[in-house]
Amino acid sequence: MFNTKTVLAIALTSALSFTASANETLALDFDDLHASINAELTQGMEDMQKAATASTNLELKTETKQEVETVQLSLAD
Repeated sequence: MFNTKTVLAIALTSALSFTASANETLALDFDDLHASINAELTQGMEDMQKAATASTNLELKTETKQEVETVQLSLAD
């Protein structure tokens, strides 16, 4: 028959190895999640920057065009 201490030692070793395996898997999942969130955040920030730049450029072009028209009207008068 098995010795009680041997069975207890085997059970404890199995439990610890299962916990270590679960912790490694969990750490990998968090690393993947972190990388995914970081990539999405970076892409979102780049898209926002492009939109802000386009909007600012359009506004500046509109203001410049209006100023030129104002000057032309003033000169025509």
